[in-house]
Amino acid sequence: MSKLAKGVKGGRIAMVGLGVLARLIGLPETAIVAAVAASIGRKKPEALAASEAAVLLGANAAPDVAVPKLPLPGKPKEAAGRSPATRRQASAR
Repeated sequence: MSKLAKGVKGGRIAMVGLGVLARLIGLPETAIVAAVAASIGRKKPEALAASEAAVLLGANAAPDVAVPKLPLPGKPKEAAGRSPATRRQASAR
């Protein structure tokens, strides 16, 4: 990612990484560019342009992989007849 960031004048590794992450989780480029503009827009126009370019560069460099949407974990099920402390003690053996 550092090589990609160096390809953008004023580019930062974090912005390239943000673009990669945004692509991998399926965020549209317009949404991430808007978020960057909302965050950095008050600073120098050069910083905003560099950040937007780095984010888009990262998004375009990200592999097009399908990231499965996994369900969030629920409350752990209690083992029959054992308390959580007993399970921890048993797993420590």
